[in-house]
Amino acid sequence: EIIIRLYDYFLNNPDRISKAYQYIIDEEKVTAINAKTGEIIWQNSDFVRNSSSLRLDLDSKGNLYIVREDSPNLFIINKNGETVKRIEDLSLRFERIGIADIKFINNETELVITATIGDIINAKVVINLKDYSIKIEK
Repeated sequence: EIIIRLYDYFLNNPDRISKAYQYIIDEEKVTAINAKTGEIIWQNSDFVRNSSSLRLDLDSKGNLYIVREDSPNLFIINKNGETVKRIEDLSLRFERIGIADIKFINNETELVITATIGDIINAKVVINLKDYSIKIEK
């Protein structure tokens, strides 16, 4: 059985994306759909969904960031539906990781994941989006 989760981004801010997209994430792929016309914009089958807990955000270039509790912990898809980056090992570094929130900082050069890591509540996992280095702030 395929579980479909819908994430709506109605982006009226011209600095981000001029269209409204709806993202469908099922067990086999991520699909971007034009919310007004229903037209499929792109599909990416590199992402396999096996976690019920996901957080999403878009940067100003239209890249979709998917963060989840199991591997890959960070999955980035560009505005054309191509895989940009997968970070697999966050969940392997820690006994348990629970994602609470994600946000961009420093002019979108870093992504901050607020998470429970083991027994540490509200830890900040900071990912440099230029070299994908990772630091943990407790």
